[in-house]
Amino acid sequence: MFVSNKYFDKFLEIKNKIKTLQRIITFPEKKREAISFDEIINFEKKLENPIERDPNDLAIILYTSGTTGMPKGVMLSHKNIISNIESIIKVFKIDHNDHIFSVLPLHHIFEGTCGFLTPVYIGAKITYASSLKPNILLEDLKDTEPTVFLTVPLILEKFYLKIKRNIEDSYFKKLIFNFINILDFFTNKKASQIILKGIKKRTGFSKIKYIISGGAPLPEWVAKGLVKLGFPIYQGYGLSETSPVVSVIPPDGKNKLTSVGLPVPGVKVKIFKPDERGIGEIGVKGDIIMLGYYKNKQETERVFKNG
Repeated sequence: MFVSNKYFDKFLEIKNKIKTLQRIITFPEKKREAISFDEIINFEKKLENPIERDPNDLAIILYTSGTTGMPKGVMLSHKNIISNIESIIKVFKIDHNDHIFSVLPLHHIFEGTCGFLTPVYIGAKITYASSLKPNILLEDLKDTEPTVFLTVPLILEKFYLKIKRNIEDSYFKKLIFNFINILDFFTNKKASQIILKGIKKRTGFSKIKYIISGGAPLPEWVAKGLVKLGFPIYQGYGLSETSPVVSVIPPDGKNKLTSVGLPVPGVKVKIFKPDERGIGEIGVKGDIIMLGYYKNKQETERVFKNG
């Protein structure tokens, strides 16, 4: 069990209930009855051989937020997660040369699968933001110049408004942006290329290939504004129960800013009982579908249709 010092005393209250517990690892400092994380990473002896796993074995239990009822433990298998990772790397051209910038919590499946396990799977680099305060975040981005940025609409909205304010605070910058189309006409579009390149450099996105937004609908005005400034915005859709990516805008097609794109490879989507506008309940099929809800047979049976 890995326990931060902050929760160590709380953990000791329930320790005896965990019959399989062999070792407690604390961080950042060593505590009684435990060894420190530093001792673990400094072990010199070789690691044991990996334990053989059935792809359908349970790998992760994570809890839904409870926005649609009581929080439920989503059980995901190794197969669920690996199949989702393999779908993601078929859509986006990423490999060991890429650099992912992480701002979202790792106990959420979007960041867990896409921002952590996918880069580990392909051998890419990950940088973790030291803070979500806009100024510090911007410094981290400038220091690292990532190629992939996973985020949520609220962060993109704040990011866009900061750039917009920066432009509007300067009469000269505002004038240039108001007449950028005219400048492009006389410079064969070189004017906007130079200006947008400068904005990307100042925001740490000079090497960015993909900015992927999920978790909630991205306001169209934010998406349009960022695309106009030259940022490669792609929106996707998913949920904890699907490991999580169901669909995403593919980078090789037309980017519809109000869409969550196409189902990723290996996934089928159906709308159940659509109304006259085509709106209904979304059904998803594929290897990404969870094993079920932990110790909640009733809810598991309710959400599955014909298996």
